[in-house]
Amino acid sequence: MILIGLDGGNMYAFASAMGKDNVTVDLTDQIYPYGYPTSFAYQGGKEFYGNQALSERYAEYRKDLLKKGIQNYDETFTLDGKTFRSSEAFAKVIKRVLDNALRIADPIFHDNDIHICLAYPVTFDHENVMYYKDIIEKVTLSNGSHPIVDRIISEPEAAILDYFHNHGDKNVTEETVICSDLGGGTYDVCSVTAYPKGRKTTDNRLYHSITRHKDGDAEVGGKEYTKRLADLLIKKLNKEYSPSKFPTREVSRERIMQEAEKIKIALTENDTSTIDLPVNGEFPTSIVTRKEFEDATADLTKKIVAKIRAIYDKTNPSNKVSKIILVGGGSNMRVMRSSIEKEFASTPGVKVVMHEPSLSISRGAARFAQPIPASSRPKTKTNLVGNNTGHITTVRRSLAIWVEQNDPVTKVTKRNMCIMVQGGSELPYTKGKYENFCTIYSTDTADCSLYEAVVDNPDINKSEDFRKILHLYFHFDKTVPPNTPIDIKISIDNSGNITEYVRDPATKKEINGKSHISYSNYKQ
Repeated sequence: MILIGLDGGNMYAFASAMGKDNVTVDLTDQIYPYGYPTSFAYQGGKEFYGNQALSERYAEYRKDLLKKGIQNYDETFTLDGKTFRSSEAFAKVIKRVLDNALRIADPIFHDNDIHICLAYPVTFDHENVMYYKDIIEKVTLSNGSHPIVDRIISEPEAAILDYFHNHGDKNVTEETVICSDLGGGTYDVCSVTAYPKGRKTTDNRLYHSITRHKDGDAEVGGKEYTKRLADLLIKKLNKEYSPSKFPTREVSRERIMQEAEKIKIALTENDTSTIDLPVNGEFPTSIVTRKEFEDATADLTKKIVAKIRAIYDKTNPSNKVSKIILVGGGSNMRVMRSSIEKEFASTPGVKVVMHEPSLSISRGAARFAQPIPASSRPKTKTNLVGNNTGHITTVRRSLAIWVEQNDPVTKVTKRNMCIMVQGGSELPYTKGKYENFCTIYSTDTADCSLYEAVVDNPDINKSEDFRKILHLYFHFDKTVPPNTPIDIKISIDNSGNITEYVRDPATKKEINGKSHISYSNYKQ
């Protein structure tokens, strides 16, 4: 088993694993110094990934910010006449990220059984997180296996975990810090109190941190800074060239964005940068200064600083903040650190530090990953009893069943909890059936999923306390009109049979169909 921390960023993805002696191993190829690009390109019937997708040749046929598209109701986009869902394209990119990670990991771990701790943005709500998790688990790797998401953690929390492992004082009883994570597409911030020596819950579980407050902005990310810089380039080049030549006729917006990204990186180290966008064979002489860039993006930076201040004010004075930790690729911009230091210059005891802007999240997630002992997993048979029944023979941990549906308006997959079976229940049940009704809206399919608790006393409202182990698809023999309410009843009888019953609530007649079961998080 390989425990991998996955940071599937809006612009770049990173994977890290836990090696010997609690040392993380980065599983991103050296040909991707900034991480594996999570861009997707399509032209002429062919799909392109990685550095090839970033090629100038495919600038007009490329889609970025796929994870952000998943959050926005899994929005669709069209490239070269073909329409894709954000989740579809993102899954194809993540397949290559994990295949690449497996190739690097093979000579180190000699294993290809991937278990993942998935890092997610704090701007994701519960539905976004569960949908994101499902996307990762449905990826089919080149070796035919599927990754198993054992645990999830917010991106800033993962970064803080890695920071404390590398720089924390183990003699300190507790320390509270704020993590500011400026990624490519979104901004996250949270305050966390860390307990280097660990603390125990009432049921004797050990934990090392607790999140105090968190916030974020799905509209502020490194890409927004690049867009502002692209607008600045256009203004400068319009002064140097006649409007009839630039930019719409000679240079595409996508090409300008590429140049803006290069200049943004250059301005991290230099005070000025020259624009490298030839028009009709002529090279411009215009330059961009760091001050011009910072002035053009001042309102974005003020938003970020204001959110950090708000988190600080909520956290203090009950939990005194000692550090503000900057992570995420956008934190490399000098204006980030200088603006935050200026804001907190008169606040005693607060230090602003940078910590592995690109790799801290995947490394922290790898540290948070924990294997689930095989003995704790329910054993499940693949045989079906009837058309729509699965069977569980043992319940060792608490089980929850959710009915899933795609909302006809928002297009987001929603989950309604139907049944909760407490861990330790023996078969056959003495209570008889566990069952519940709920209403869905679907034209052709009713889905339900079985989740297993990964902690002893799970909270049904916390997605991180469960992991999916079984998915039951019930396909109607005939489609029903859109937006028609459908009743679905899920039952677990005293022998452990899971039965899905679907009917038309108006006529009370059963809807016939066929079932298919897929198993997610265990080996048969």
